[in-house]
Amino acid sequence: MICQLVCLLFISTASPVLSAVPQTVYGDLLANVLNPNTYLKTAMPICNHGEKLHVGQDMILYQLYDLEEPTQMLTVDVWVESTWRDCRLTWDPAAYHNVTSFAVKATEIWHPDLVFFESLHGNFAEALGVLGQSTARVRYDGMMELGSQMLINTFCRVDLRLYPFDKQRCNITFASWSKDNRTFVLRKKVDSGTGADHAFKAASNGAWLVEGFPAFNKIVQRKVGLNESAEPAWFTEVTFQLRLRRKPLYHQAYMVFPCALLTWLALLVYLLPAESGEKIGYVTTLLLSLVVFLLMLADNIPRSGDCVPILGQYFVMCVLLVALANVSTVLSYSLSLRSDEFSPPKLLLACLSLAGLCGLQFRCDGGWRLFTFSRRQLMPSRNGGAKQLSNSDKWRLLGIVCDRFCLLVYGVLCTALTIWIAGFSNETED
Repeated sequence: MICQLVCLLFISTASPVLSAVPQTVYGDLLANVLNPNTYLKTAMPICNHGEKLHVGQDMILYQLYDLEEPTQMLTVDVWVESTWRDCRLTWDPAAYHNVTSFAVKATEIWHPDLVFFESLHGNFAEALGVLGQSTARVRYDGMMELGSQMLINTFCRVDLRLYPFDKQRCNITFASWSKDNRTFVLRKKVDSGTGADHAFKAASNGAWLVEGFPAFNKIVQRKVGLNESAEPAWFTEVTFQLRLRRKPLYHQAYMVFPCALLTWLALLVYLLPAESGEKIGYVTTLLLSLVVFLLMLADNIPRSGDCVPILGQYFVMCVLLVALANVSTVLSYSLSLRSDEFSPPKLLLACLSLAGLCGLQFRCDGGWRLFTFSRRQLMPSRNGGAKQLSNSDKWRLLGIVCDRFCLLVYGVLCTALTIWIAGFSNETED
């Protein structure tokens, strides 16, 4: 009996406290518009027969983190937002304390099943539920805004033909996985224009410059599932294209310039006299230095079996030029250091007539300069006499002509190669 009286006393004292708890401003509103008896979150918000649900898709680039050429993986920090109108989530603000909007988890309302096809997430569920874990803002007229900031990894097919002076185009495509254009229309939210409004100015990083992030509307025909006999349907898509331009300063300073310097230094081998005995050692050292330099930079060049990058072509041609200088130096030694036992054939002696084309001037005073050598003994004297050179002197003259001729050829090839690689740099700066 005493226990019953205590229980009655407790209930009578607690009931006024419970009844005094006030209702929140949003309580009645949420209970009304999200009533499970009238609102079914698995049904599309199409209230009239024959209508289509129009969804606006937008994405803003906050920061470009990395574009890995070997794996072709793009990592970006973006804000993804979808907007549509749900005709069931409407109310009169005057009836609910002038509340015009409220926020709710995306799992509590219907939201489009959007997916971006270039996803490189660990599982497909992460790519399928792009906005499933975010928060939506609901307005009194039924307009819905569902957005979230996320770090996404997408596949970007990289074209390395012009590396390191290349430009890349990376697409991020959003579409509904199961709803075709008969009931669902996906469009970009606003007119992107040049795409500058879809990317912050500070979105670029040290390796890439963001030139634009425009959006495009597409309609494609595809089948849902793996049933080959199924009839294909038309689906609407929104593609955001990230336009990147590589900053080539790093590659110019640490790859192109050292390689060009070693190639031009090989030109000086043709100015060394054969008697010094340092021609072979000099050009071979340059060739080995260039090869070692290329081996050190091999890890910095993207690996691709589809094409040979511009930088790779330039390195190969530089190695070939220095190797050509090595071969021509051996040929010059073979001509310049022959003894008197070997007489030069008339065909080689006729090559002395090319001396004028090689910038050589024949003098009769016996002087030696950079582009001159003495041929006084071969020139007939005024009294009709002539002095013959020894075979070793003739071979020496042939070696000088060979050096000067190779000097001109190597200089022209090296200049053309430098202008060629510099042309790509100018195009990138423009």
